[in-house]
Amino acid sequence: KDAKVALEEIIKDASGSRDFGNARFVRKVIEAAGMAQSDRLLLKNTNPTVKEMCELTAEDFKNINLDQLRKSCKTIGFNSSK
Repeated sequence: KDAKVALEEIIKDASGSRDFGNARFVRKVIEAAGMAQSDRLLLKNTNPTVKEMCELTAEDFKNINLDQLRKSCKTIGFNSSK
């Protein structure tokens, strides 16, 4: 439940941006959270359970670099400033 709230907050914040508008950003956020989950489980230094390996936490979403993801997900389309 906390992970869902964290993801919703990220999307809400990003959707207010002028250059937000594609699913690539959301996909990359979830992929980055999966990488953060892997790091978290590795640092835990125990054998993770199947449940732990299948579950993203709010911590996983908070430990990603959103600025880097935003830069890599510029919208595609016509530029209205020209």
